[in-house]
Amino acid sequence: MSRYVAVDDKLDSVKAVLEAEGYQVTGLTDNLSDVLAVVVSGMDDDFLGHQAISTEAKVIDASGLDANQVVAEVKKVEELVR
Repeated sequence: MSRYVAVDDKLDSVKAVLEAEGYQVTGLTDNLSDVLAVVVSGMDDDFLGHQAISTEAKVIDASGLDANQVVAEVKKVEELVR
């Protein structure tokens, strides 16, 4: 299973913790077809509240979570897809 996680560029601390845990981090503008999860900051909503991300991967909203909580959510997703 892929250990790629797409992370919003605004979430540097999340990127660092994910990489320390052995995940490969990519940006939201890259190909999202092979990612395990997509982590968004919650700040990318347009005025209607929609986000312009199209993927079948689990989307994790990091607003209100610290980096370790986000990593825990990614690990839950990884366990579900095994």
